[in-house]
Amino acid sequence: KARLLPVLVLSWMAVAARPIAAHPLPLEVQVYVFQAENQRISAIARIPAAFLAEARLPRREDGYLDLANIDGPMSGVAAYVARTLDLMIDGRPLAATLSRWTLTRPGNREYENVEFVSTEAAKPRPPPDVNVNTDTMVVLLSFDYALPADVNPAGHLSIRVNDFRAPNQNVQMGVRPVSKDNLWRAIVTKGAPRRIDLNPARLDVAGFFARRGLEHVRLSGPIA
Repeated sequence: KARLLPVLVLSWMAVAARPIAAHPLPLEVQVYVFQAENQRISAIARIPAAFLAEARLPRREDGYLDLANIDGPMSGVAAYVARTLDLMIDGRPLAATLSRWTLTRPGNREYENVEFVSTEAAKPRPPPDVNVNTDTMVVLLSFDYALPADVNPAGHLSIRVNDFRAPNQNVQMGVRPVSKDNLWRAIVTKGAPRRIDLNPARLDVAGFFARRGLEHVRLSGPIA
């Protein structure tokens, strides 16, 4: 029995030395909202594949995305995303028009660069013969919002957050409002669906978002 002790001690040390599994990173929908001088608002939504499980996007016989027959289903995805974001100014809903869409690779850090996102969103969609994995792809949807003539473009712009769901996933939402001066801030939130103001310039920004339970706010200077 005494001889078993070193073996038991070594076995426990081997188990204890194993790295503890880290919690998986939250799956994130990212939305970039741009306010321009000419009473125009635009947005880019970055939607990972896990949020599109119910969209039933067409697949080829080999399992890859059927890009030759994607336009109709993608229009449905765009309508769902625009409806879920539900942009408003001073409480008035803004009608969204899908200007373009494309597919891109998964990634996180490079999407903190707003200029990178704009460049990626402007790229053409892949040709029909490209093999796109429907489980790992990311959809970039670009929307234009035309403001009615009687709406004040400097009014309170707001967006609905936390209304995207993915089965068995830890989900959060990142919103990056970009001003006409190319100033932006990053807002990260999760939890119950709610509406947030995207231009609380007349308020203390940090306090404004903290009172609404948002998990993280980062301010930035001009885009390089």
